Amino acid sequence: MSPDRGSNVSAVTVCGHAPGWVILAKYPREGATIATMWQETLVEKQVTYTLNLNGQVILIENVPARVNEETGEQFFSPSTVERLQKTILEQAEPDYFIQVPVYNYSSSAA
Repeated sequence: MSPDRGSNVSAVTVCGHAPGWVILAKYPREGATIATMWQETLVEKQVTYTLNLNGQVILIENVPARVNEETGEQFFSPSTVERLQKTILEQAEPDYFIQVPVYNYSSSAA
């Protein structure tokens, strides 16, 4: 049962971290606390990290990540983020180049 998020909610506190989150919402009129819990399934995968930096598209392949099976959201460890930043900032010669087609959503057929 999801808590009513109407005007009678005085405070919301989020506790915990993935894979489980607990949301506590207090209802002053009822004097009760309701807890809702949901689970996220994170899977270790190799992903392609994509970045648009000053109009230049940069791809970094085979990046280790935890990926949410339901939403596709990607989570990177601090050491992976540091290595990504170092790779991008050093501007070393890439392994190879590709051509990327670009489409403008607002001018595409409906």
